[in-house]
Amino acid sequence: MKDNINDRELLNIDDDEWLIIDSVLEDCRMTENVEEVRIPDGVTEISSYAFDGGDIKTIYAPRSVQTICECAFDGSWNVEEIYIENPNVVLENGSLGTLEKLKDVYIDGQKIKVVVTDGEYGVGDARGNCIEKYLGDDETYTVDGDIMKIGESAFYDNHTLKEVNIPSAVVEIDDNAFASCTTLTQVQLPDTLEIIDRWAFKGCDKITEIKIPNSVYSILDGAFAGWKNNQTIYVPTSFKKPKFFQKWRKGCKANIIYY
Repeated sequence: MKDNINDRELLNIDDDEWLIIDSVLEDCRMTENVEEVRIPDGVTEISSYAFDGGDIKTIYAPRSVQTICECAFDGSWNVEEIYIENPNVVLENGSLGTLEKLKDVYIDGQKIKVVVTDGEYGVGDARGNCIEKYLGDDETYTVDGDIMKIGESAFYDNHTLKEVNIPSAVVEIDDNAFASCTTLTQVQLPDTLEIIDRWAFKGCDKITEIKIPNSVYSILDGAFAGWKNNQTIYVPTSFKKPKFFQKWRKGCKANIIYY
């Protein structure tokens, strides 16, 4: 980790650069030519969409920050590093999901390999543990048995992973979850899986074949976009006839076998 953030100069804390209401950071107004920021001390919550766009690559959150809300960094595509002082910080489901360039997360000085949040999955009010971000470099990774959702862009653009073992607790694979995982060769989907969201396996062109279990009732647009004709997807016959169910095949040239 870089030098202790307590010893660093407080960066960019002019009133016109932050909108803070009742200790809640509502808006970071630095949008260009700033790559590193430290959130002002005393901020207890980073609200949804507080960071939106800009050139920021590194964010430091002081110990006062207790909660980072869903979509807090939505649109801040360039963020690569986040340093959080508070070991008990609450990361809401979707707080880091859109950060496709994120490489490192440190909490209380410890580098976090797998960021897990508690959030909604499937439909209704169901809740459970979600892999928010996988930041490891394993070739084979087994998802913990208490995970119910693979979050948005959780494994996005990983170029070391070859095999993923997904436990029976998982019921949803969110948007872009494994997109652009160009070294991934093997994924076995559990019989409890219900939803495969948009672009979930987009560009995974090294997987020879995958079987979608009968438990799946929803496959969204472009879930297998970029798949080639030397790949095979086994799909339940329930997806064969209704035109609505065919949208998932958009951009997919894989061999489809219904069973």
